[in-house]
Amino acid sequence: MDKKKIFIILMFVLIFTTGCWDMKDIEERLYIIGITFDKPDEEEIERQRENLEEPDKFTPRYLITYLSPIPSAQTEGGGEEETYSTRSITTVTPDEGSRQMATRIDKDLFFGHAKLVLFGEEILKDKKVVMEMLDYLHRNQKYNWNVLVGVVQGNAKDAFSINPKGIAELVPYITGIMQNRPETSKVADVTLSQLAADMGDDGTMALPKVIVAPDEIKVEGAAVIKDYTLLDYLSGVEGRATMFLKGTLEGGSVIVEYKNELIPYVIVNAGVKNELKTTEEGLQLSYAIETEGQLDEGIYGGDFVTDENIKDIEEQVEREIVEDCMRVIEKLQKELRVDVIYADSYIMKYHPKIWEQIEDDYSEYFQEMDIRVTADVKIRGAGVVK
Repeated sequence: MDKKKIFIILMFVLIFTTGCWDMKDIEERLYIIGITFDKPDEEEIERQRENLEEPDKFTPRYLITYLSPIPSAQTEGGGEEETYSTRSITTVTPDEGSRQMATRIDKDLFFGHAKLVLFGEEILKDKKVVMEMLDYLHRNQKYNWNVLVGVVQGNAKDAFSINPKGIAELVPYITGIMQNRPETSKVADVTLSQLAADMGDDGTMALPKVIVAPDEIKVEGAAVIKDYTLLDYLSGVEGRATMFLKGTLEGGSVIVEYKNELIPYVIVNAGVKNELKTTEEGLQLSYAIETEGQLDEGIYGGDFVTDENIKDIEEQVEREIVEDCMRVIEKLQKELRVDVIYADSYIMKYHPKIWEQIEDDYSEYFQEMDIRVTADVKIRGAGVVK
């Protein structure tokens, strides 16, 4: 065999037997599955300054908490042993926070398995900080773009301190609730990639609202972000109306009163069609909501499944949907003065010439726009018993 062939064989051997230069063993990594961002407590900052040589230079703007599983508890299972641990750090920037953790633990932080990022409401009141966090999350290649994002009423780190009954895995418990959109109309899930797309240049969008109790998490409604700052919250019903208008509703129910009985209309599917008109008074935008569903509950012992009754219930549900949507539209236009119902996206995509005329002053146009809502409800089933 000549030297050239031997050289080629040796090169192939080297290529397929050499490992990655930056490969690390599992034992050398701390797997982060959840992260929270809060505004640091001023009293805690002052306490930490007491031990510093140059306290005036210590000006942290973040309290970051990392949640990681405990390997031994994950493999052994059973018992009352905790299955995860938390580590918090005050820091000047998010990236510096992970670097500072390297001075306290003997492992590298690994974010490839992260599934949840939560923001505390106080830290979302500083526009500069919010933009910095978003830039960090979007630029950092260590994060999975399918990470779910939410806003906690209060301190976000409190979400990692609860002890839900019968639940061993905390993050899957929280993300599971966030992903219950097909089951309830008051829950929405937003990923890191959606956050990057929807936030856009004006810093406006709605994020899931997370409420923390001692032994459980509740996800209902939305936190409204405007100009990269937390503006206000929408209730669960307002959040449902918002999803109807955005065309993102995947399930849940609308409860109406019919013949002195509460009847739940269970949503099977829903969609929305938009139409824009230019009138003498200005722009008129219509939302035509279409939904199909069924009645899983009725009046026990009563024969309410007649064509007449079904038609009446459909009309009652239509009125309920329209009234809820018009209430949230009025709140968005007159009180919050922010568009989180994709009106701008629709005009930009389907009426680009009009968008060019109103883009610079869109906020004012949105507040004065004549927005109308109609609903077409079809009941396709009424359970297995007539």
